[in-house]
Amino acid sequence: MLEKLTVFWEVVFIGFKSILSNKLRSFLTMLGILIGVTTIITMVAVIEGINESFQENLQSMGSATIFVSKTEPGIHMGRMPAWLRNRKNLTVEDSEAIDSLPLIKGSTPYLGVFTEQFPLKYRGETVMNARIAGVGYKLPMIQNLEIEKGRFFNQGEQNAAGRVCILGGKIVEEFFPNAEPLGKQVTIGGRPFLIVGVMPKKDSSGMFGGDESNEIVYIPYTTALHNFVRRPRWLEIMATPIKPELQSQAMDQVIELLRIRRKVKPSEDNNFAVFTQDTISDLYNQLTGAVFFVMILISGISLLVGGIGVMNIMIVTVKERTREIGLRKAIGANRKDILFQFLIEAVTLTFTGGGVGILIGWILSIIIKKAANFPASITLWSILLGLGMATLTGLFFGIFPALKAAKMPPVEALRYE
Repeated sequence: MLEKLTVFWEVVFIGFKSILSNKLRSFLTMLGILIGVTTIITMVAVIEGINESFQENLQSMGSATIFVSKTEPGIHMGRMPAWLRNRKNLTVEDSEAIDSLPLIKGSTPYLGVFTEQFPLKYRGETVMNARIAGVGYKLPMIQNLEIEKGRFFNQGEQNAAGRVCILGGKIVEEFFPNAEPLGKQVTIGGRPFLIVGVMPKKDSSGMFGGDESNEIVYIPYTTALHNFVRRPRWLEIMATPIKPELQSQAMDQVIELLRIRRKVKPSEDNNFAVFTQDTISDLYNQLTGAVFFVMILISGISLLVGGIGVMNIMIVTVKERTREIGLRKAIGANRKDILFQFLIEAVTLTFTGGGVGILIGWILSIIIKKAANFPASITLWSILLGLGMATLTGLFFGIFPALKAAKMPPVEALRYE
């Protein structure tokens, strides 16, 4: 066993020596492998980083939250189909009706305000990417919302359509870097709003730029309806069951209620969507799965090109070392020894390319995370995947040159000039 291990390392050493003796040729040969493995490591790092951030954001919504929307969650290529667009909108009254169900602890409408029409400002300074949402006073209970300072608006302020707001952590940082925000007034579309609460700033490398609570402004939905969107075209509802384990039964109650309210016949499908975090997570996994497939395809093409290059170079190497092969056979080396030698040399070449690709991918991931403020997370399985694919490429494309060397007649090899 020790003897075989010694032989193995000797062959690996010969392989590295061959790489170093022909640096440019070796680099060009490994280039395809290097690009393929770099692509794998970088893309997996980005996808894994986004996955972690996405799951954190999803959990922040409340693990048992029930979402109600006009349409099913999904991605529509181009314009949304007419049969979906023409569905009846959800209403505040629908949310109030859901709130009264026996298995529902609380419900709130969720109404977006377009900041392009109603910009958020403080003393002339504008936050361009703020998201303004009209919600109910029960939102903190539904989403387990964390308030760092102050409070959320109450039922009285909601009923009176009060101009009060709660700011996300990044907005607070931009408007009030060295000042106390509570009690100050910001303007939304030129209308003054009193700041009654602020949320903590979350990791800014989250899903597509960070935790959404960083750049959100919550106002009462009654205020949003009175001041900004009198006839909402798109309203969603969030609700939470009285107990997490009763989520499924609570969803059944919501569906039954909305079918009655929207006059859906027993023979017809729902003209609304009720879903949970799992539905959103499944959709997201499908998207990242498609991206991962494309990544593997691109990497596979690079590895294929690299593998062909390795095979060509190994064929040249076998031809250059014909007399060496004949000499080794003359002193007792058999076909298996020759096959093993050149196969290991091919794997050493691709493995080295894979190792360099992992290093470059790791560096690129750090650059992406720091410079572009985008999530990236290197995982052990992606490193093993990159090295595994590089090794398999060497084995597959190195077998033909190795067999050619192993089958070479020793007498003809010794006579080769």
